[in-house]
Amino acid sequence: MKKNNKFSIRKYSVGVVSVIIGLFILASTNTNDRVYAESNDGVPPIVSTVPEGGNPGGVDKVVDKNNEVVDKGDLSKVPTPVTPGYFAIEKGAPEVAAIPDAAEKDVTVDLYEIGKIKYRDIKTKEIVAEKMYDNDQIDATKAGITTLPDLPEGYEFVNQGLEREETRQVVAQEFGKEPYVKDEVGIKVKLQEVDGKLAVDPNINIEADKLAPGHHLVFDVRKYIQDVEKGTKQVVEFVGAEGKAPKTNIQEGYKFLGKYNEKTRETIWNEKTHAYNSVDAPVVKGYFVDKKQAGGETLTPEKPEVTDKVTYKHLGKIVPVDEKGNPIAGAQTPDYLNDLKDPTKALETPVPELEGYVPTVKSVLPKDPGVDTKVVYKEKITDVEKGTKQVVEFVGAEGKAPKINIQDDYKFKGKYHVVTKETVWKEKTHAYNSVDVPVVKGYFADKKQAGGETLTPEKPEVTDKVTYKHLGKILPVDEKGNPIEKAATPDYLNDLTDPTKTLETQVPDVKGYVPTVKSVVPKDPGVDTKVIYKKEEKTKTPEKPKETPEKPEVPKEQPKTPEQPKTPKMPKVPQTKVPEKPVTPKVPKLEEKPTPEIHKKENVKLPNTGEKETETAAFGMFMLLLAGALKTKKNK
Repeated sequence: MKKNNKFSIRKYSVGVVSVIIGLFILASTNTNDRVYAESNDGVPPIVSTVPEGGNPGGVDKVVDKNNEVVDKGDLSKVPTPVTPGYFAIEKGAPEVAAIPDAAEKDVTVDLYEIGKIKYRDIKTKEIVAEKMYDNDQIDATKAGITTLPDLPEGYEFVNQGLEREETRQVVAQEFGKEPYVKDEVGIKVKLQEVDGKLAVDPNINIEADKLAPGHHLVFDVRKYIQDVEKGTKQVVEFVGAEGKAPKTNIQEGYKFLGKYNEKTRETIWNEKTHAYNSVDAPVVKGYFVDKKQAGGETLTPEKPEVTDKVTYKHLGKIVPVDEKGNPIAGAQTPDYLNDLKDPTKALETPVPELEGYVPTVKSVLPKDPGVDTKVVYKEKITDVEKGTKQVVEFVGAEGKAPKINIQDDYKFKGKYHVVTKETVWKEKTHAYNSVDVPVVKGYFADKKQAGGETLTPEKPEVTDKVTYKHLGKILPVDEKGNPIEKAATPDYLNDLTDPTKTLETQVPDVKGYVPTVKSVVPKDPGVDTKVIYKKEEKTKTPEKPKETPEKPEVPKEQPKTPEQPKTPKMPKVPQTKVPEKPVTPKVPKLEEKPTPEIHKKENVKLPNTGEKETETAAFGMFMLLLAGALKTKKNK
């Protein structure tokens, strides 16, 4: 880098012919390299002597600032000081005139960075070593004779001899800028020996180029000891697992490092051997391997790669056979279980379960993991049973039907041969008890008994349904067949001994009418029966029955009523008047409502039996006879 330097020339004594000159190097504002303090090293003090008493040399007189006449003197030349790492264009400050009033004068000298000796690899073009020129110890404008730097290990000069053709890098030196190489030229270099070493004078053609000490000298070198390396690789292959083998394991991160001497053609390696880590063989289900670990072999520069192979084979199987040694058709043949800790072995393996057979052993411990093992199985006969059920459902009674009857306590038992898939049953049929159908008041059933059907193992369940339907009614109609308004339409009476039938049912009394029949015996219990009623001829007759309800006390006033055994004979009385009133005595009795009302209440209370209903009918007939007898007596 170019530097501005100032020389300060000072006169220290006035009126004396002796003058002392001091030298200072002042760094300029753009310097960031070196600053040197006041020094006279290398610059001997220059003294000018003026004889006392005059100036025989004819020195002119001058007038100073005080208007006094003084002698005129000269300031001697001052050489540029030597600055390590730099050189100057000017050798020093020239001789100048001086007077006491102007005894100091500043002179600026430019300094430049000194050049370097460089070794450049002819192959890679890289600078592998460099050294700055030495300074000339006397002349600041020159570089000194500089010994060449030591060659890096393994390098040698491309050009040999003291006189050779090398390269000169022309360096541009501009104020305020870093020096830079602007050109390269070939140049003849003459080397010399200094203290047993080669040296060079960098001041080549300095007369023509004052910047010569700032240019670089580049020596081509080549490396005859080369850094060499050799890659290594360990490959562990896994084969034979039918597409299930693990991926190949490759380790190749290590390289042998060494130096190859082209002159001796020998390589010296830093390490002679290397071994990669061994690889644990993975467990593959259904297979075993020929080795537990692979790899880990020693590699050398002469044998830098190695391949190891791990072979998988199918594990043996358990083969079920019958007692004759024949394989059982359709039987499972499971592989041995893998030993998860050792891929070369198999674990103890349980034998499979076969329907219809019992194995002679529970498990197999293989000695050879690749050999099948036959296991003998005996035929198995199992006890079997099948549940049965008889269900009798009652439907159609409008919420009054009995609960479902279920019988399911019997089971068919037998022996099942799993191999032939046949079952031999101890009993081939079974029948549950039949169920008597209950009587439901106002309804009749379609059957008297249900269930009792024969069950088999093939048909172990059966359902029988009992359907209830509403009993028919007695429908009073007039002689034209029209229903009599507001007439009672009683249901047929249930037959308490047979839910499919009805009893003979008395027709109801209808006010103002006389039935043509006293009772009805239905042929079809579900079909209504029309009963024709004829109107009574007398209109007053109906009025008497209205008073009848007011005379229920008559029996109480006649405690001796039971003593009248002749009451049955009373029918003879109306015999004389049969043509006049053949039915009159009976009609009012049939129209009396107290009697049928008593019958209806008793019917409600007889959902389960028929005895009370019969008794009620008998009691009603007795009351009718008694009423008839009393009326006859009254009429008399």
